[in-house]
Amino acid sequence: QLMLAAPVAIIAVDQLGRILFTNTKLDMLFGYEKGELLGSRIERLLPDTLHDIHVQHRNAYIKAPRTRTMGSGTDLIGTHKDGTFFPIEVGLSHVEIDGQLIVMGSIVDISVRKRTEELLEERVAERTRELDRRRRISEGLVTVLSMINANHPLDEILNAVLSHATTILAVDACAIVKNNIGVWLYR
Repeated sequence: QLMLAAPVAIIAVDQLGRILFTNTKLDMLFGYEKGELLGSRIERLLPDTLHDIHVQHRNAYIKAPRTRTMGSGTDLIGTHKDGTFFPIEVGLSHVEIDGQLIVMGSIVDISVRKRTEELLEERVAERTRELDRRRRISEGLVTVLSMINANHPLDEILNAVLSHATTILAVDACAIVKNNIGVWLYR
């Protein structure tokens, strides 16, 4: 009764990978009715492409059972009854009952964590690009100001401005046009 109401998805599997127990949270997480998974292979909860490799991992675990806590960095993919995939994390433990090894798994949907990680990675990449652009702008301005302070000829200064203008102005192309009235920068 206690495990049925646990706030985390719990599953028990025998040595052959047959599901012996699921709690309410697990049934809901994967979209099954109570008892619907009993007797099925654990691989039913994984993408078809991972079945063979999971059987190998399961067999290796049976030969050398150990406790694997949540947060150990083992992110997996679960398959909902409707066929959709979602990221999960699985903690494992084992118990021997009447000479039979029973593997207990606790499963957590980590979709929110994965989306958050992706969003943070995008923001870091965006911020890195912006910082790099600002660094290039600063370098360009320092170069041009140094040339002005060193009394370089106007043509050299304008060439330096032109070479850094695309970065400073955030444009793909620009040109400098000199005429009798003055110098114009086009973008």
